[in-house]
Amino acid sequence: MKILAPQFLAALALLAVLLVVARARYSGRMFILCYHKVAPFSRGGLKSLFVRPGYFDGQMDYLKMRGYRTVKLSEIARMLASDEKLPRKIFVITFDDGYRDNYTAAYPILKKHGFTATVFLTASAVGKKVAYPGEPAEEHLSPEEIRAMSDIIDFGAHTINHVRLADVSDDDVISEVAGSKKSLEVSAGVKAETFCYPFGSFDERSVGAARKNYIAACATIPGLVAEGADPHLLPRVEFKDLFTMSFRDFFKAFEFYVKITLGA
Repeated sequence: MKILAPQFLAALALLAVLLVVARARYSGRMFILCYHKVAPFSRGGLKSLFVRPGYFDGQMDYLKMRGYRTVKLSEIARMLASDEKLPRKIFVITFDDGYRDNYTAAYPILKKHGFTATVFLTASAVGKKVAYPGEPAEEHLSPEEIRAMSDIIDFGAHTINHVRLADVSDDDVISEVAGSKKSLEVSAGVKAETFCYPFGSFDERSVGAARKNYIAACATIPGLVAEGADPHLLPRVEFKDLFTMSFRDFFKAFEFYVKITLGA
């Protein structure tokens, strides 16, 4: 048997070191997944907002198989506020806008896997068929469906009218951010502790309003959550359907894919 070349042994040693370093780096970070619609792409609009139900089920199955467990977004906020060490293999699932398919498709899949999630509701869209810019009109969750999901789902605010907060007046920022909290409590019985910036649009005014009214707020900044992260500018990862994912989407979420591949 030939003796292994020193270069090959050195490469193996380097690979082992890199794996150890990568696991150490990523095991101390967690991820927040961002979804919109769990449905086949057959209704028009941006493909990137869709994940097919079967594919979503497969994603959840993989994460569970790799030993990951969900925690509530409010728990993460409290850990960050108290400088508590983030446990290994935890993650948060979030849905933006509050589409009805979150109940008809995503909810039973989450129940099947024993996972929790947070749905950010557009207050004026509750129980209605509403269209956003560039999107067809879609049915949104009703108060009854919201109550039915509340055993495993927390609900957060997503403004009243789904506006770009960086583009509106000071008064409108306050109305949309703080007002959505009050509106959801009246219309849907939801006590929203968390918030999400529509379109990923935020500025100092909207972040300041979120700090005053919520314990955490999610952005669309790609990345993992590390200890010491700002709980009102939390990064998220879009776990795309292969049907809609581009190379750009993959590289934006590269650290996430490394983490779940390593099982860190």
